[in-house]
Amino acid sequence: MNRYYGLALLVLGLSVTTTLIGQPPIQLNTTVRSTTLTGSGMADLWTFIDSQGREFALICQSSGGMSAWEITNPATPVFADNIPTTGSDLKDIKIEGNYGFICQESGDGMVVDLTDPYNLNVVATVPGIGAHNGEVGDGYWVFCSVPGGSQIWDISNPLNPFLVSTVSGSSHDATIDGDRLYIHSFSGTQTHVYDISNIASPQLLSSIPYGNHSGATYTAPGGQRIVMVCNETGGGYSQIWDVTDGSNPVYLSSYQTPGWASISVHNPVEMGRYICISHYADFLRIVDVANPSTPQEVGIFDPVPNNAGAGLFSGCWGAVPLKELAGGGHRIVVGNRNTPVSFYVIDFTPPPAIDLAMSTTGAGDLDFTLSGVDPFTTAYNLISVQSPILPFGSAPFLGIGQDAFFLLIANAGAPIQVATDAQGQWSISLPAGAIAPGFAMDVVSLGLAGGQYRLSPVGRIGF
Repeated sequence: MNRYYGLALLVLGLSVTTTLIGQPPIQLNTTVRSTTLTGSGMADLWTFIDSQGREFALICQSSGGMSAWEITNPATPVFADNIPTTGSDLKDIKIEGNYGFICQESGDGMVVDLTDPYNLNVVATVPGIGAHNGEVGDGYWVFCSVPGGSQIWDISNPLNPFLVSTVSGSSHDATIDGDRLYIHSFSGTQTHVYDISNIASPQLLSSIPYGNHSGATYTAPGGQRIVMVCNETGGGYSQIWDVTDGSNPVYLSSYQTPGWASISVHNPVEMGRYICISHYADFLRIVDVANPSTPQEVGIFDPVPNNAGAGLFSGCWGAVPLKELAGGGHRIVVGNRNTPVSFYVIDFTPPPAIDLAMSTTGAGDLDFTLSGVDPFTTAYNLISVQSPILPFGSAPFLGIGQDAFFLLIANAGAPIQVATDAQGQWSISLPAGAIAPGFAMDVVSLGLAGGQYRLSPVGRIGF
């Protein structure tokens, strides 16, 4: 049943050469597939692919409810249906399975059946929960900025959510990553790291002295755990921390746009080796965090050059990946709070990149594979074995130890200089016992990709 409450719509053409303010957009490795005017407020958004393979943008519109738009053909989005606001200021939606989990500033949390996005239905509610943001993952729904702090609800049966635990303290947003919960404070200036192995009793491991408001996680080759935390305020930007040891976070680096001092960052979302950031007046920024000590800006879409007329929280509230495209690109939906309110469907085509995969059984063995290197070329593996273990990605040479050049590990058959095959790959296995307990092996590779020398991600295996 379509419920379309006065939402004006207009879909503009396949390519956009001028923005809604009449100036060319700033673009880096991005292509605009369409622009859709929604005619109402714009808050957060998410993306969804149904069981038929149809693709949708789910747009939160404050008093205008939550609208689903089919974007299977990215050039011509089609309005599907709307769930009205029942309280006030519908701000947030997250997805798990075929259900959407909606937060409103006041009123009920709503569970929406997305099986048929052309016929949306609320199938369960959390009465009177009133939350600014929510996070969903692994069968749990976290409500942020609610009385008492943050509430964690079990949604293993989406039709019957029930309260599991409460985490006290200020909260603006949250990030679930396996057995970890990151609470980004509202009134404070910290990100709190919790162990949720026992979800009924979250345990505080540490607090990062930055990142009130939002964050995203990334797992490096070998299993190092990285979090990007963002400070939503004037002059707010992003910091990257190694949280492999949740009790001892280590600062690695920062990412700032050129105009960061007068504007604010908003929400980061993980996209493989990339973080997709909605950056308010600086709109969409895509950062390669494969080398977390040296993040690289690899994608931009900014339809308001020079932040003309921008307020602190105007511009892009949400930017969320939809799917990976052939060749390693990504399709992304980008919201625009500026007048006229709209959303963009954007394709991101990353520059050529080298990938590194690392694994171990924990017995001192190691498997690693390079891919994405130009075929039949020479790549260089920079390898370091360290003890005591230096902070990941912060060692003196390209993020690994100073012994990288002369540690050949010749007796294990791991050469520094290697030749890639016809697929642009190279791999090796080290036997059990090759790496002693208490040591870590860090690897980064340098090779040709797209005819230019590029670095692989930094990977680490610890023993």
